[in-house]
Amino acid sequence: MQVPKTRGVRVRPEGRTGRPTETGEEEAQAAALLPPLWARIDELLTLDDRGYFELEPGSALDLDDCVSYPHKISGNPRLGIIGAIDHVRAVRMIIDTGAVPMNSLFTLLRSALETAFSAIYLLEPDARDERIRRGLRDLHQEMVDGRNMRADFGALNPRKGDERRVDALRRALAGYPAAGPWAQIKARTEGSTARGGIASKIIVSRRPRQGRAEYSIRGYWRAFSGLTHGRSWAAHAVLDFEEVGYDAVTGTVTGRMTTSLRSIVGSMAVALDAIEVAVEIYGRRKAEFMRSPEDTALHARLLAEERAEDELED
Repeated sequence: MQVPKTRGVRVRPEGRTGRPTETGEEEAQAAALLPPLWARIDELLTLDDRGYFELEPGSALDLDDCVSYPHKISGNPRLGIIGAIDHVRAVRMIIDTGAVPMNSLFTLLRSALETAFSAIYLLEPDARDERIRRGLRDLHQEMVDGRNMRADFGALNPRKGDERRVDALRRALAGYPAAGPWAQIKARTEGSTARGGIASKIIVSRRPRQGRAEYSIRGYWRAFSGLTHGRSWAAHAVLDFEEVGYDAVTGTVTGRMTTSLRSIVGSMAVALDAIEVAVEIYGRRKAEFMRSPEDTALHARLLAEERAEDELED
């Protein structure tokens, strides 16, 4: 921005370049909101020990895994949820030390949101056809990403093993052709932006008491991504700014940016909402008592096939 000169001295630019530093009172108010957030993290950390992620026989996810053999469609969303919980746990551990870094917390929260978004995206469709389609496309994209990683590391044959992986995906599709043609499975899957858009709508619908709009959840994710990539616009939007000097000759404002508890509390709340919604959907899909009519019909067919195989062996 060009700044006009007055008698050889630059006129000070109008406005601030960041959020004002939080006051002691604001920090105390934000600190009082941390214990409820920590309690939510504690609850999430008990899920694995309580066997929450174990699939009940005949449940929607159990049947998804049966028809997608040799793959387990439930694996990626489960791993995503566990990873998201681990990220918010790491944020808590850092804050508890009292040495809060400037922006790396938001990198962790970005990862928490993205993995929660992916889990919601993969689990949300009521129709098994769409769940299997999304799951197989996700697995195909994993194959492509793995190949690219091996190429980056200088592998002589980065495609080694791809034939076996494609065969496994084709076998899964042959076992459940309703997921669509192979051309759809090998098409590039939705990225983080698209998944965030889908997941944000679901989070808002399941957390109406929070009064958030879809765009605000996407906005948090975009701000976290900006901080991860060192973008100044994201720093100005999220971090606190304290002016420490001004040079009237050069027109330069010198400042210091810091992370405030206000930003942390709001950001953590959004990430936890996303994770908890992913956990809820997973719980619904993995529970036998929530079987839909299509699950009942498929379960009966699989049992009949299993009995037929047993009779042949006898």
